[in-house]
Amino acid sequence: MAVKTITIKKKVYDRLANLKGESESFSDLFERLAAKETPDLMKFAGILSDKSADELERAVARNRKLFNESFKRRQKTISGASGK
Repeated sequence: MAVKTITIKKKVYDRLANLKGESESFSDLFERLAAKETPDLMKFAGILSDKSADELERAVARNRKLFNESFKRRQKTISGASGK
């Protein structure tokens, strides 16, 4: 098993030690905390009403279109400035 050494402030160590279970290693604690950082996106399934989902979908499509148009204009500007 590979081992890594990290340096943390005493204040951080104390906070982590308080979170750590009595029989839990720091590696176990880090693994547990890291797992919490990966949300289960399925819990958001169905959270929006059909109307809200449609509005959001239209807004995303509109913003993508605006971004793509802006990106193409910037590409032309850069291409023109470089003499291509």
